[in-house]
Amino acid sequence: MAQSIGARSQSAKTYLEKHLAEFATASVDDLIKHGLLALRDTLQADVELTAKNCSVAVVGPDRPFRLLTEEELPTYLAMLEGTRRNAPAPAATPAPAAAPAAADEAMQTDQGAAGAVGPADEPPQRSDMEL
Repeated sequence: MAQSIGARSQSAKTYLEKHLAEFATASVDDLIKHGLLALRDTLQADVELTAKNCSVAVVGPDRPFRLLTEEELPTYLAMLEGTRRNAPAPAATPAPAAAPAAADEAMQTDQGAAGAVGPADEPPQRSDMEL
């Protein structure tokens, strides 16, 4: 099984699908290399894969879950040297600004007396806040 999720995961999915037939006979070291290559393809062009910005874990039917240490990762990252990087992921673009909420429009038209309680004096509701 091979899977990728999250932002910019399509590049990793494409890599994994392209190499899926190799996984059944690959060694653990080769599987780690494939995982790192797939991960590297999700990075922006100016970002390199390092032991500081990635984590690798190994698990299997006869292997308990084990997270590789930061000291072990450079050995695997060195396997990527000389391999061609696929098209880098484009930089993330900011989301467009949301349209004003009905409460915001009400605040603009509410000309109540000074000290009157209105939408501007109420704390924002969770649905009104950006998360």
